[in-house]
Amino acid sequence: MIAIVIPTWHRIEFTEICLKSFIKYTNFDIVTKVKVFDNNSGVEMKDLLESLDVDYEVGEFNGAWAGFNKFLGEVNNDKSIKYIGKVDNDVYFTKPWIEPIIDEFNKDETIGSIRYGWSNSKGKTSPFTKNRGFNGGLKIIKKQLAIPILEDQRYTGSNGISNNVINQGFTTSSMEVGVHMLDLLYPDLESKYKGMGIQRPNTGS
Repeated sequence: MIAIVIPTWHRIEFTEICLKSFIKYTNFDIVTKVKVFDNNSGVEMKDLLESLDVDYEVGEFNGAWAGFNKFLGEVNNDKSIKYIGKVDNDVYFTKPWIEPIIDEFNKDETIGSIRYGWSNSKGKTSPFTKNRGFNGGLKIIKKQLAIPILEDQRYTGSNGISNNVINQGFTTSSMEVGVHMLDLLYPDLESKYKGMGIQRPNTGS
């Protein structure tokens, strides 16, 4: 029903925590396809991905959505996939997360995309709330919207995607699903990785 893409670039400690928590708390009866797109992080990352027995691809995936867009082509003709999601490698799962998201999609057909709630200044996540934003490390979007919105926008930004979802007559929503950001939990690691994002910045070259 749901296909998830996980982009990675270095930050191997974050990636390991992210993937292990994702595997622990994900219902794979609902999330039926997962693929990691690694932006040439090196042998250590490849060894980690192989040790976790996840489907992955190594290549030049510059731009935050490059792997996501490539993934769309892989699932485009799979009629069993209804939703497509993106999980950044600095996300930490603390409890089963996909069930409440599916419940919200099922309760309101006007929702086109869902992301996890914002964190406030005390590090707590916000309750479910309608929001125009489409940022953060976890995003789920209806496949019927993902294909036409993203197929020709290899380097499009998150806010642009959110606006396109809204322009199609749907809403974007935010909800608390037991997801936290690793940079808040591990400030020393965040300092180590400062300036080294999930993927290389798109230089336009």
